[in-house]
Amino acid sequence: MARSSRLAQCSVITPSRVRNQWVWVMANAFPVGGMTLSTTTVPGRKLTKSPVWRPDMVTCKTTRSSRSTISWISKRRPENAWRSHSQKRPYHAPQRAAAAARTRGAIMAAAKDAFECLGWSGATMRAVADRAGVSVKTVEALYRTKAELLKATVDYAIAGDVEPIPMLARESVAAMEATPDAAAMLGLHARHVRAVNGRAAQLFWVVEQAAAAHQDIASLWAEMSGNRRAGADWAASALLAKPGLPPHVTHAYAEEVFWLAIDPGTYRSLTLGRGLSPAGFETWIGNYYDKMLLA
Repeated sequence: MARSSRLAQCSVITPSRVRNQWVWVMANAFPVGGMTLSTTTVPGRKLTKSPVWRPDMVTCKTTRSSRSTISWISKRRPENAWRSHSQKRPYHAPQRAAAAARTRGAIMAAAKDAFECLGWSGATMRAVADRAGVSVKTVEALYRTKAELLKATVDYAIAGDVEPIPMLARESVAAMEATPDAAAMLGLHARHVRAVNGRAAQLFWVVEQAAAAHQDIASLWAEMSGNRRAGADWAASALLAKPGLPPHVTHAYAEEVFWLAIDPGTYRSLTLGRGLSPAGFETWIGNYYDKMLLA
C-alpha cells in the first residue's frame, strides 16, 4: 500500500503541460481533457512494456519528495491521446459519399423498374442487382430484405430522389404553403399530384396486390394509406388557411376532395384507362379542384 499511496500523490497534468511520462495511478477518476478517466493501480509489479493508450491511463508526474521508484508506462505521449471521443475530427469524404449516393440511386431506379415490370414475385434481388450493375451483396448490404427494398423504392418514387428529406419538408410543399390564395395553392397542388403519381402510381399498385399475400407488404400498404390520409389532412388545413374559398368548404369536405385527387388509382384510371397524358391529368385535377373547392 506504500507504493499505492505514493502513486496517488501524482498530480494530473493538463494537455498544455504534458512533458513527462505516464504511470498507473490509484484513484477513482480524473477529469482530463473533457474525459472522466477511471484509473488502475498495479502494486508490487514492475511494468516494462508500453501498452496502447486506454481511457484508464492518466498522465501524471511525481513530486521530488516522494523518493519512490515508479514503473513508467511510456516515455512518449501517443498522438491524439488527449482527444476525447466527442472531440474527434469528423470523417468527411465527399467523393466517397457521392459515389455511395450514385449507387443507391442506381439501385432504386433499377428496383422501381423491376417491381413495375416483374411484380413483387418476379423482382428478385438478383434481377435488381443486374439492372443496377452491382452485385447482389451490394443490394443486400443496403437493403437486407426484399420487403425493405420495396419500402425504400416506394419512398424513392414518391420523393423522386434518395435524399432523406420528408415530403412535408420539401420545396414543392413550401411553395404551396407560400401561395397568396386558394386558387394559386390548388394549381400547385395539381402539379404536385401529377409529379408524385407519375412516378409512384404503378408502384402503389404492386404494393397493393402483394399486400394480400405477404404480411410485411400488408404493413407497408397500411403505412402508405396512413401517409395518404396525412397528406389529405395537410392539404385541407393549408387550403383553409388561404383566402378565396366559398363558405361551404369545410376541413372534412376539402379532405375528401384531396383524398380522391391524390389516390394513385385515380391517376392510373385517367391515364391508363382514359388515355390522358400526364399533362392532361394535371389539367383534369385542376378543373376538378375549381368545381369542387372554388365554385
